[in-house]
Amino acid sequence: MIMDPYVYPGTNILKNKFDIQDKKELENLERRISNKNAVHILKTYNSFKCSLSYLQQIHKKLFQEIYPWSGEIRTVNIGKGNIFCLVENIASYSEFVFYSANSVLKNKPKNLNEKITSIANVLSDLNALHPFREGNGRSTRLFMIEFAKELNIQLDFSKLDPKTYLEASIKSFNGDNSLLEEILYNCSSEIKKTNEKGR
Repeated sequence: MIMDPYVYPGTNILKNKFDIQDKKELENLERRISNKNAVHILKTYNSFKCSLSYLQQIHKKLFQEIYPWSGEIRTVNIGKGNIFCLVENIASYSEFVFYSANSVLKNKPKNLNEKITSIANVLSDLNALHPFREGNGRSTRLFMIEFAKELNIQLDFSKLDPKTYLEASIKSFNGDNSLLEEILYNCSSEIKKTNEKGR
């Protein structure tokens, strides 16, 4: 079995800047800090770039107070029911993922159905990529909020039911985006363009 350099020996607890070795305590601290940072990110980010490096910036801003490897691509294989993208394939697969995502932004889907389908495809691809050792879901959701805005869609992930979202992620990993699209419909709204002639 390959040793995981991200965890304290003999545990599944991630090494952290606070040297916390109690799983529950670390999870609570991580949640508080990442939630605070997520609010700051959403208020201050205004120059979206559809790239892996931008996703890394988000991850770093979310977790740099906690983990020394924040913003860095993982060096071990991980899984949650399924094995995510293998380490040796992250670079090549990420090129495909972001090429596809940028194609969506370039071609601009015409209606809400097409937009939701495209957003689901990109979200599914990023979930399969899972480029970080931890914090992929939170980083990806922030990225997707910015991505969706480029398509005039407002995403509100606070409406997510965690169990249903996990089920949708598993199904999408196996090629079925139907539940993921349903969830996205329920937490999305179209951004109305401002009419220059009046309000």
